[in-house]
Formats: sequence, C-alpha cells, structure tokens
Amino acid sequence: MRRAISLVLCYLLVLPGIAFADPCVEAVPLDVDNPAPCEGLLLPQVWTIDCVTCRDVDLPRFKLELELSQERATLDLDLARGELEAERELVKETQRLLDLATAKLGPPRWFEHPAFLITIGFVIGTGTTIGIAAAVQR
Repeated sequence: MRRAISLVLCYLLVLPGIAFADPCVEAVPLDVDNPAPCEGLLLPQVWTIDCVTCRDVDLPRFKLELELSQERATLDLDLARGELEAERELVKETQRLLDLATAKLGPPRWFEHPAFLITIGFVIGTGTTIGIAAAVQR
C-alpha cells in the first residue's frame, strides 16, 4: 500500500498536472491564486513559435550581422586612416621638393636678370630699326 501511495504522490508531484479547459487563443494575465482560464500554453501557439524562432534564429543572426558590421566599420576606419596618412606623407614630400627647388634657384644669374634682358631687347630692336631704315633709303 505504501508503494502505491508513494507512486501516486511521485506521479502527482513530478509530472505536471493536466488542465481541463479550452485552448488559449490570446495572452491572459494570471493571478497567483486563480487557475488559468485555458489549457496548454498560456500564449497562443503561433506567438510561442514566433518567440522561439526569434530567440533561436533571429537573435543569433542579428548578433552575427552586428559583429560583421562592426568588423566592416573597423576595416573602413583603418583604410581611411591609412589613406589619410599617405596623403599627409605626400603633402610633406611635395613641400620638401618645393622648398628644395626654390632654395636652389636663388637670385637670377647676370644674363638672366630682367634688366639685362630689357637692355639687350632694346639694343636689338634699335639696331634692327636702324638697319631696316638704312636698307630702305639705299
């Protein structure tokens, strides 16, 4: 007899009780003392499947997409920083070459000085004009 009572008690304590009510069609708030107004899941089965799908499929997928987006953003940032550094080096090298070119020029040599070139131009122009005038009068 004791074994039978023990088995019945174990059955009642360990296994969940069976509710004899209508199936749930919408979510219902429950109080501690009141029994559930419906049987089965306390949420409609479609909602439960959506929740489980979201938890098991969508959330991991979104986490992976977030990690992928973060990695892409990190790579894009590293690429932009590398391009910026290359541009800065290019500007420094261009400025160095410009400074080197202007330092070598210095003042113009005597035959490149504008005053000398103007004087030579005046002398050649005057000589040409006098030569043409003399050739025309002959």
